[in-house]
Amino acid sequence: MRKINLAKCHPDFHIPADAIVGDNFDASDYVKRMKESFVDSIVFFGKCHYGFAYYPTQIGTTHPGLKSDMLGEVAKNCRDQDLGISVYYSMFLDSAAVAKHPEWRLVADSMEIVGGFNSKRFEPLCVNSGYIEELLIPQSIEILQKYDVDELFYDTMTGFHPCYCDKCRGLFGKPIPIDSKDECWTEYVTWYKKCYDDCFEKVTNEIFTFNPQVFVAFNWQWSANQPDTPPEHVQHLAGDLFPSGSVSSFFSHYWAGTGLTFDYMCGRFMHGLGDWSNNTSETLKYTAAATIANGGGFYLIDRQLPDGTLEERSWPILKEVFQFVNSRRNIIEGTKHVPETAVFYSYDHIMGKNLEYYPDVKKREKQKSTFLAFSNIMMNRGHHYTALNKENLQKNIYDYKLIVLPELEFVDQQTKKILFEFVEAGGKLLVIQAEDESSIDEEILAFADVKLNGFSNLDYGYIENNTKGYSEPILLRGKVTLIKGQDDSKVLNHYIQPMTAGRGGAEFGHGFAPPADTTEFAIVSKTTIGKGEVIYVSAPVLSSFHAYYEPNLADLVVNLKDELLPELIAKINTKAQVEMVLLRKENDLIINLVNHSGKEVLAGYWCPVVEYVPSIIDIKVEVRCKNSELTIISEPEGELIQTDYRDGYIIFTAPPLHIMNSYLIKNYF
Repeated sequence: MRKINLAKCHPDFHIPADAIVGDNFDASDYVKRMKESFVDSIVFFGKCHYGFAYYPTQIGTTHPGLKSDMLGEVAKNCRDQDLGISVYYSMFLDSAAVAKHPEWRLVADSMEIVGGFNSKRFEPLCVNSGYIEELLIPQSIEILQKYDVDELFYDTMTGFHPCYCDKCRGLFGKPIPIDSKDECWTEYVTWYKKCYDDCFEKVTNEIFTFNPQVFVAFNWQWSANQPDTPPEHVQHLAGDLFPSGSVSSFFSHYWAGTGLTFDYMCGRFMHGLGDWSNNTSETLKYTAAATIANGGGFYLIDRQLPDGTLEERSWPILKEVFQFVNSRRNIIEGTKHVPETAVFYSYDHIMGKNLEYYPDVKKREKQKSTFLAFSNIMMNRGHHYTALNKENLQKNIYDYKLIVLPELEFVDQQTKKILFEFVEAGGKLLVIQAEDESSIDEEILAFADVKLNGFSNLDYGYIENNTKGYSEPILLRGKVTLIKGQDDSKVLNHYIQPMTAGRGGAEFGHGFAPPADTTEFAIVSKTTIGKGEVIYVSAPVLSSFHAYYEPNLADLVVNLKDELLPELIAKINTKAQVEMVLLRKENDLIINLVNHSGKEVLAGYWCPVVEYVPSIIDIKVEVRCKNSELTIISEPEGELIQTDYRDGYIIFTAPPLHIMNSYLIKNYF
């Protein structure tokens, strides 16, 4: 296996047919400038959305204006100058292929939906057409035969939109539904998803058979938007998203839980890939920090001019960002998340408990919101965690001490069985109940030693606040599942009912009714099961936090986590929004701190921009350790940190945190 590249530059290169391409292109100078900008791998175009190849192909369509073998020259110079080289390949957008083979075209009910970022510029391809066997696979093999490369990067551009072509109609064998209201929708999407899964697996197997040393990556597939498990030979994951440290943190915590290497991509631009304005260096370094802190590689997407050069003003910011990444290479390469707390990131929940694969993006985003809420709480309050899908949870559950179920609407029988066995053997489980009454799971209720007593009649209420020195009730938006503890369960927080008035309801003018009496019902209960413990939360605290940002709800979640897992490997004390990630590299422990206290402003209501990240001082860091003689080194400075030792913890005050600080503890494990 070749080395993993941490700093990749991906120059976007979708060039229309009437342009002259690569005229007087100097690949040696191009690669040299990349290397001087601390890039360690270039992602160069093999085929773009127009369907044009940027090398002389015998299988596909060479760009009509191509003046040189751009891909071949870049690949050779990358090898000569010791840089990695990946090949970009547009997978399901190819206008040239559709022009030659109209029968390959994806036939949708609306071309605005499938036309690649809704641009209508590129023609989409059907996964069941002859395109895969007759063009995609043969051209991919052709690239590997001609050039020595590290990776084939397929930009999938699927969107999972139904296709109504004759081939799909024949293969499905019945009328293809228009949307999820159709009675055969579930049957159709199960079949249609398998078509894509089979395609990805076939492409991967063909590449692996030809050259098992080449990585194969599919943009967006098996990410936090679709958390299922990739085919066997996919060992690397990637996705292009916003320049945003908070978004990168969420996706990277999931990718880290897969055990595979991964890249987070974003553009250097202010308003997306259609803009030529530089984003701020603070935005890009902040995004890079949240990525590499979790052990991932960082892609920066640029845009090439038709002659193959980059804008001169792009080079300084590339250099600044990638120098930031490369200076931290020693503490990122070869690392894995330290397993401690895991949130169950359920594919069944994201796609619907009957696997109906919600076609409505808003519905999927709603389903994802509870995971986003948990991520933001952990990220901004310095708590390390890892997100696991079903397969990885079942496979690796005993590596973790605490599992969190974040308002899941469905948990399958096999997973429940494994969770129950995990608790009985000494594990800790935090269950947070969704608002939807249909998501009540009687087996989980019984296991948590609580009994259902109906539901609140209002869509808001209050939670008893037992935080030491702070007793203000916490406002919750959403219906509460009324539960009572059984046998040995203990109530940690009661449900407080709103005051009633106005025809027996809670009608108090414009706002909510104030809290009234504490009820006998529990919001939070705790019980011991075998050698382990379970906390059950009967209210949608995560979705309420996500929608309305109530800091007390975040504090409640953190306190409950600490109740179950009081002895953490490491913990920090600061009121600033600071992420802490724990990585393991052989026997060494690495603590990464990322500063999330800069203000992300949405430019054009869409793309995050950070202008200023304030330095955070006086962050207290505690590391549980029996050996007080262990040393802590700050990276990348390489300076020894002065520490104290108290009550089983090495304690130190972190130097001022601007964007990212790292601390290396040799031979911790």
